[in-house]
Amino acid sequence: MSSSAPIQAQEVTPVEHLDAASDQNEFVLARPAATGRDESNGENRGFNGWPRTQNQKRNGVDASICDIWKKSNFQEAMSILPAPTILLEHTSLAKLGNCCDFCAYLNGIVSTPKTDQPDPELMKPEYYMLIQSTIDCTILGRIVCMMDTASSSVTLILQGTDVTSGKRKAHAPTSFNHADLHLAKYWMVTCSKSQSQWNPPFRTLPENLRFVDCVTSSIVLAQLALSKRYLCLSYVWGRSHATDEVDTNGLLPATLPNVIRDAMDVTQALGYRYLWVDRYCIKQDDEDKHSQIRLMGAIYECAELTIVAAHGSSAADGLTGVFGQRTEIDEFLLSSLQVRVILRPSNPASIINNSVWSRRGWTFQEALLSRRRLVFTKHSMYWQCCCFMAVEPEQSNADSNMALTFPMDQVGSAPLEILKRIEEYSTRQLSLQADALNAMRGIFSAFTKMNPAVLSLYGIPFWPTPRYSTKNRFMAGLHWKMFSPGKHRPEFPSWSWLSQQGAVHFDRDVHFPLFLSIEIKFTQPNGRKLALSDIYDKLAKSQIYERDVRSTLTVKCWTLPVKSIHSPNWDSSTEILIVYQIAGEEVRTSAWLDAGRARYEEYTSAAQAGEIQALLCGITPFAHTILAKKAGNSWGRIGIVSLMSWSSISKVPYDERIKSAVEPHLRRLITDKACVRQTLTLI
Repeated sequence: MSSSAPIQAQEVTPVEHLDAASDQNEFVLARPAATGRDESNGENRGFNGWPRTQNQKRNGVDASICDIWKKSNFQEAMSILPAPTILLEHTSLAKLGNCCDFCAYLNGIVSTPKTDQPDPELMKPEYYMLIQSTIDCTILGRIVCMMDTASSSVTLILQGTDVTSGKRKAHAPTSFNHADLHLAKYWMVTCSKSQSQWNPPFRTLPENLRFVDCVTSSIVLAQLALSKRYLCLSYVWGRSHATDEVDTNGLLPATLPNVIRDAMDVTQALGYRYLWVDRYCIKQDDEDKHSQIRLMGAIYECAELTIVAAHGSSAADGLTGVFGQRTEIDEFLLSSLQVRVILRPSNPASIINNSVWSRRGWTFQEALLSRRRLVFTKHSMYWQCCCFMAVEPEQSNADSNMALTFPMDQVGSAPLEILKRIEEYSTRQLSLQADALNAMRGIFSAFTKMNPAVLSLYGIPFWPTPRYSTKNRFMAGLHWKMFSPGKHRPEFPSWSWLSQQGAVHFDRDVHFPLFLSIEIKFTQPNGRKLALSDIYDKLAKSQIYERDVRSTLTVKCWTLPVKSIHSPNWDSSTEILIVYQIAGEEVRTSAWLDAGRARYEEYTSAAQAGEIQALLCGITPFAHTILAKKAGNSWGRIGIVSLMSWSSISKVPYDERIKSAVEPHLRRLITDKACVRQTLTLI
């Protein structure tokens, strides 16, 4: 992060209002504590030390400010304003429109045309105005709009640019219609100097790794390239009419998708020659495709920079502002002042997070594993590395309200964070559902470098901890729950979250009482059974690989048959009611189906036939455990079930539920004749 202090409204010390009799419905001018009265000559000075005029206020605004705007002395006004400076605070937006042209424009962007309420889009401190001279294209400053949603009040913070000392808060591009690649190169150089002592961890890349040579428009082998430094492109494929075929001489097609052509231009503008693009650097019909896909995480991590196309829905849309002009610029020309005011997002996080790019599955690991990211949005460029973040035209981050778009520690710093990464990834979309695991392999690979190493089988992470053995950690990973009905992925085992397309949530607090005595084993292709502890050791030493372990899971545990299934009398897409018996009494509680209630009738019939069981292979403070359905000679997971009603456990404090409520209930269950300890094969 940059060492420069970010702007915060609370950093400016409030001062007395200019008029003590000012009504609370009028906005008033404030000034930094460092200015105010000029004690040397006793003259009462106004805002920022300017001499106060006789007519001190006009509709609640210091008249001297409006006079400066009207006299077209805008550049002088901006150059002497320190940053940060509170320009004005007000609670009545309507009165702002009765002042000068500049104030009228401020009113236009912070209120809707029909009401005196702030524009909902501006209720978050996400927008600022760039003030640019129409004469020499110099940026004179910027204004940050900070909203108080509770009182609908507005604080406008004016940042001036000290043109005399050369200390500029903002870079001065020649046009806002085009991306300022000179500024992008400045960010790159600044970050490189800050990271001079830091090198990416060594990764074994494929021997046949290919680059796009941006000079010759051809594909070259990395081992034959003039430099091993390269950039990556992260984008949305979408639908494109461009061909993917590379001729026998390695030349790219004459017509390239716009985003790739623009990325090649950006690569050269930043001083590099080589670019990695999956579309051309991975042979889509070649046998090496699988090996390169497995190493995509390392490819992005070792790149000097990742160019992110966060605007548009396909490769045909290009990088906004590189070739074509930016078309979605909200600007207003103040003719009397010879300046134009451009409204830009000061915090691009929400724009990036709501983009099509941010919803795609493959881009998740591409963004997290990259060391540096240059993001092109419809408004501007955004930069984030481990040193600082910035949004065009700022040279570095200057606003504390700018939220992080990407985690500063990339994938995370603790093993348990893998569950959070899976939850985030599960909300993404894939064109080919069979890619669900491949698109996360880079993340899983990054977690193997932690201490202890986090390994995985079919998407379920496990590692030894003081609290959990590798077996129990793996079983805890089976306790996931769908937020909404998922769509089945037949390529993956039912016990893995990968088997469902949709957002998942993991229970973090899973317990394994010793009296449950759970045993789990996997089978190798040769028929040999392996315990989880053996699998962990062999995977860690690369003695076996995931492909050497079958996806069938053998579990020996206590099982409880479900007697019947019922539809609840409330609206729910995944929740149902189940009934089981204990000591001859019926217990009615809730379950949540992975596929939702679309298969309700099928499960109802299966329960009546005794083919649905609750597997007591771990328990949570909410009494959750796994629900399975018989499928031939095997079983498949169908959801999560609570063994106790909410009314029976909600009265017990959370920290006491396991010992005081859940464990006693489990002991009662396993001593009942309905509960049987058996070995099941989960597929």
